Amino acid sequence: MTKNSKTIEIDLEIYRLIEINRSSFDETEADILRRLLDLPPLKKQESEKRGMSLRNGVVLPDGTLLRGTHNGAEHQAEVRGGWILLNGKRYKSPSGAATAIRGYSEDGWRFLKVKRPQDSEWILLDQLRNKETIIRKRRLSEEELSEFD
Repeated sequence: MTKNSKTIEIDLEIYRLIEINRSSFDETEADILRRLLDLPPLKKQESEKRGMSLRNGVVLPDGTLLRGTHNGAEHQAEVRGGWILLNGKRYKSPSGAATAIRGYSEDGWRFLKVKRPQDSEWILLDQLRNKETIIRKRRLSEEELSEFD
């Protein structure tokens, strides 16, 4: 709840109207009402940024899909609001989600494939980590070289 908010009681008919107009599970009741009343959306605070930042500069934006296969069954998860959602549970790391799929400790970087909203194909999460590391090293090398110009 934001600093300038107030709790109000509503009847079941209004509650149903709000739920019928819900466009996603991430949308709050206040967001729905603002949209229905033609009010501009509130700006999200810095702490409410969406997506997930991982080590090595890897960022998984909201809507990123993750999948892993165990015993012939494919399990799919999605990044939402800084969490990995898998089978109705939230995980704060790829390894946590991978461990839940496998039933024993598993390295999510090497087990899970990802497909970010901007991607056309699934890739192993570890490939993103390696790509970001190479980009960062290249950037550092260019910066170091520019010091000698």
